[in-house]
Amino acid sequence: ASQWTTPNLMAPMDCVDAHAYWQHPQFLSAKRWGGPWRVHNHSMVNDTGGILRKLASYRILNKPFSVTEYGGASPNTHSGENLVLAGAYAALQDWDYIAVSRYTLQTRGEYTWGSGKFRGYFDVDQHPTRMLGFIAAAAMFRREDVKPAEKRIVIPFDRDSEIENLRNRGTGHQVITPGAGGEPPGSPLVHQLAMATEGMVMPDDALDPREVSIPGPRFVSDTGELLWDRTDEERGVVTVNTVHSKAVIGHGGGKRFDLGGVVIEPGPTRQDGWSVISLTAIEGDLAVAPARILVIATGDIENTNMAWKNSEKSTVGRDWGEAPTLVEVIPARVTLP
Repeated sequence: ASQWTTPNLMAPMDCVDAHAYWQHPQFLSAKRWGGPWRVHNHSMVNDTGGILRKLASYRILNKPFSVTEYGGASPNTHSGENLVLAGAYAALQDWDYIAVSRYTLQTRGEYTWGSGKFRGYFDVDQHPTRMLGFIAAAAMFRREDVKPAEKRIVIPFDRDSEIENLRNRGTGHQVITPGAGGEPPGSPLVHQLAMATEGMVMPDDALDPREVSIPGPRFVSDTGELLWDRTDEERGVVTVNTVHSKAVIGHGGGKRFDLGGVVIEPGPTRQDGWSVISLTAIEGDLAVAPARILVIATGDIENTNMAWKNSEKSTVGRDWGEAPTLVEVIPARVTLP
C-alpha cells in the first residue's frame, strides 16, 4: 500500500494501492487487538474530506489507483456515510478501483450470514447501514453517475523531496500526508489530485498546488455535482446532485435541499439531525417521469443490548450485544418534480 512506502518507489509499478479506515480502533495497551480499545464516534462530514482526502494524496500521475481496503470501524454510529461518500468522491477523483476489505465479509466460525448482528470493528455482511451503502455508492462510482473532476492538481514530488520528507517523518510513519505538496485542504473535494514523481512530465493543463485557491467552508466540485459544506463545523453536510443520483449526507435535519428539482427535507434524528438519505434511479432519471427510484434512509445503529462503556459511545469492550441489530427510522420529506 502506497501510504507505507514512498511514491518514487511505487511509481515504476503497474498499479498504486492504498488503504484507509475512518476512525480505526485505537488500542490502549500493548495487547492491542485483545486489549482495551476505543473508536471515536465522529462523523466524517465534520472533517474536511476525512480519509478520502488522505487517500487522494497517495495517487501517482498516470498510474492506475486502487483502494483495496476501505471502511469505517464499528461501533461508530455514523457508519452509513462511509461507502456513500467513497462512491461519490472516488468517482470525482476518477480512481480505478475501491472495495471494502475481504475479511469484512466473513463466513467462518461465528462469522456466518444470518447472525443478525455485527460482531466486530469491520463487519459488513451483517451491518445493515453499511450493506445499504453499497447500492448508492456503486451507482455513483461504477455506473458513473458522478462525473470525474474537470481539472487536476499535480504535485511535483521528486526523489529529493521524498528524501527530505523521510528525514522529517521517518519510515515508521505515513510518508505522504495531505497538504504535503502545498495543496489547500479542500483540494480533492473540488479537483482531481495526483503526484508527479521523478522524471514525469507535468501535463500542460495541470494546476500548480501552490497557486490554487480553494476557500472553505463550502467545497463545491468543479463539476458542480458535489458539495461538502462545513459552514457549521459541528454539523457538516454533503450533497450529491446528479441526473441519476441524489443524496444528503450528514446534519441535514430541519433543512431543505433542492437538488435539481428533487427536494429532500430530512427531519430530526437521534444524532442532531444526522442521517444519510440517497435517491438512486433504477430506471429513467430523477427529473423526468416515468422513473423507478430507490430511496434509502439510514441513521443511528447498534446491536440489541450493546454495552456502551462510556457516554461518548467509543467502546463496548467485548460486549457487542446480540441480534437483532437496531436501526433508526429516519423522518424525511422527498418531493419529486
